[in-house]
Amino acid sequence: MTENVENTDQEAISTKNLFTINDPKVILVTSAFHMPRAQKVFEAAGLQVIPFPVDFQGCARKQTFMDYIPSAVSLYHTSFFVREMIGRTYYNIKY
Repeated sequence: MTENVENTDQEAISTKNLFTINDPKVILVTSAFHMPRAQKVFEAAGLQVIPFPVDFQGCARKQTFMDYIPSAVSLYHTSFFVREMIGRTYYNIKY
């Protein structure tokens, strides 16, 4: 089990510290939306990653006029997207 961590970078380092072998291979299970960032961070920590994305976000319903009216749910999704893009940009610069 890893130590208490607060972000993906700390999780990757904590996971790497669990191994005594060089180039350990791990199955990385995380949200499909978060996978590109998480994979980059875990590989930068020196882990070989087998990605296993879960929690795919999407829907197959038909759009209506109401889909274009601002709502709390839309604001949440926008916030979620913006935070992920900030994280990806940060780790692209860092690694």
